[in-house]
Amino acid sequence: MSPVGCSNSHKWFGRNATYENPMADDPRVELYERLAATAELPVDRGASRWLGEAEAVAADVRDIDDPAVVADRAGTVADLLGEIDATGHPEADGHVRKARELATRLSER
Repeated sequence: MSPVGCSNSHKWFGRNATYENPMADDPRVELYERLAATAELPVDRGASRWLGEAEAVAADVRDIDDPAVVADRAGTVADLLGEIDATGHPEADGHVRKARELATRLSER
């Protein structure tokens, strides 16, 4: 069973992770899915801790409709991701870069 708002029909292509996701029109969902994808990759222990916290907050962002709360929580995700210099895995690094962009954009709404 997929989490609320998630789709099992998304695909990652190639080493530089071109992302094809029918839910990508909702940046809240994409933010969560980008972070969830890192959980399946071998990343450094320190990065894993920050990613786990960011994913948990991103799950809230995905499920909340109040724009002020979304902006606040997305700012928290951006702050958590700012603690990560590198994950030790190039695909995860790509997800983190995109998640940072999404979180920053959502926090500025």
